[in-house]
Formats: sequence, structure tokens, C-alpha cells
Amino acid sequence: MKLEPLVSIILPSFNAEIYLQTTIQSLLAQTYKNIEILFIDDGSTDKSEDVVYGFKSSKINYYKIKHAGIPKAINYGISKARGELIAIQDADDCSHPDRIEKQVEYLSNNLSVSMVGTSIAYFTNSINKTWKVFFPTNHNQIISELNKFNYAISHPSIMFRNKALPCPLYPLNEEFLPDYCMIINYSKKFLISNVDQIFYYVRISETSFTQNNLKQIVYQGYQRYRKPDRTIAYNFRRFLFYASVYHYKKGLFYFLNNNFLYIPFFLLSAISNPSKVFGHFKKKFKHHNILRFFQNRARHHNTIEKI
Repeated sequence: MKLEPLVSIILPSFNAEIYLQTTIQSLLAQTYKNIEILFIDDGSTDKSEDVVYGFKSSKINYYKIKHAGIPKAINYGISKARGELIAIQDADDCSHPDRIEKQVEYLSNNLSVSMVGTSIAYFTNSINKTWKVFFPTNHNQIISELNKFNYAISHPSIMFRNKALPCPLYPLNEEFLPDYCMIINYSKKFLISNVDQIFYYVRISETSFTQNNLKQIVYQGYQRYRKPDRTIAYNFRRFLFYASVYHYKKGLFYFLNNNFLYIPFFLLSAISNPSKVFGHFKKKFKHHNILRFFQNRARHHNTIEKI
């Protein structure tokens, strides 16, 4: 009988008490059972510790460190991980019950690949509504998209082999893009991929790190890829691209919250970078036929009217 490798799931958290019940439950409900959950409390001041110990599960290891930011918390978790494989989980998100099983299966069947993410669905706190995003599976295509600052792999959905990792794995000098920089650096040494199915659910809320720091994240991305030696026209096109990213993310937040402000934000995103926006919708329709898409939208509106 083939032995199942231990998977260390690193769950960094800072004052995420209100989401932890759902998040941890999604991990304990995994169909793959050989796991350890390393809960790294990044100096929380709420009742996160009480929530974690309330589960009374031997699979959960609780560590509290001085508040220093999520990158340092994950690096600390990696130093404590006993697993042959390491998975990441954000404190306010949820994993599909089959997530760990499918990623372990993928890495077992693709020994040349060292990191694998999954496609994702965005959701919010209040309404049962999602926005699905499917990522490329080929290493070169992922890297090509990442080098253009396109979203090609979801960091909190990744699983990677616990071997030959640089120390620290996550750069501590990147305030807004540590996960992005980690994946770029990792991909220079190892092959990365995605499972082309949705096994991870990303919560979008007003209090999330991304929403609170969206302008800084996008601007840092622009500064990283701006080329002073190129023409003004080139750098202006790059600026429009990053403006598109900002408007798309803001529009997505409003769309999931049934706020019609999503319309001007999506329009601004399309005007700034039409190929990116329409390319994204093309990928959505690749996985879901048009009839089913509009049927789902009709059912959603009927539900809202009943409420």
C-alpha cells in the first residue's frame, strides 16, 4: 500500500477571528486526512486563540508570534512544517473538501512539477454569489502571464514540495507583493502548474489586505515593471494596464456585493486594457457555455427578488 505523504497546511492569521470557524472547518473536512494544520497567529489582539483551541483537534498546532506581517508568519510556519508537502491557506478563505487530495494526486503524478495551485472562485460575506477564475496549467504560460503582472496562479491555493527551499522563502522587504515575488523566485528553479478545477474560494471583503491596499499593490507592480529607458508611449501603455487591474479588482468587489458601481469600474478596466478584460470573459465562457451563464444569472436575480 502506497504511503500518503504528510501535508503541512500553513495558516497565517492576524485578527481574523470572525472568519476562522469557517476556514478551519474547511480544512478539517478535507477528504485527504494525513495533514497537520500550522496556525501561525501573527500577534492577534482578538479572540483568535480561543477559536482555534475550541476545535480541540490534534491536527492543529497553534503558534503565536510577535506581529511582523504575513510573510514572516509563513516563513515561521515553514520552519515548523514536518510535511513532505506544504500548502498555504489564507485565514478568511475556504478550501474545497477535495483540494488537498487533488493537489497531492497531481504532484504524485507529475514528479517534475514542484508547485501547484488551483483555479478559484471569489465570494463575499453576505451573498451566495461567486466569480470564477480559471488559470493556465502550463509552466511557461504561467510565467509569461506573471511577468506581465497578470493573475496566473493564486498564492493561497498553492501546494509545494518541502525541499531545497531558500531561507527565508518569502521576501521580507516586499511590503505589498511578497507572495508574487516568492512565486516568481520559486519558478526560476522549479516547475509550477495549476489544477484546472476550482478547489479554492477567495473571500473579498472591505477589510481584506488586498482591498485595503489595492492602490499600493497595483502601483508597486507598475513601478516594478516600468522601464525608464523606454518611450513615454510604452510606459503610458503600462500605466493603462495597471489602471485596468485596479478598476477590475474594484469592479469585482462591487459586482459580488450586488452594487451597480461595478459597471463603471468594469468599463474603465475595459477602456484601459480591452484585451485583458475581454480575454478574461472569453476564458469564463470557455468553461461555461453561454446559455448556462445567463440561466445562472436569471436564477440569481430571482433569488434576490424573493429576498
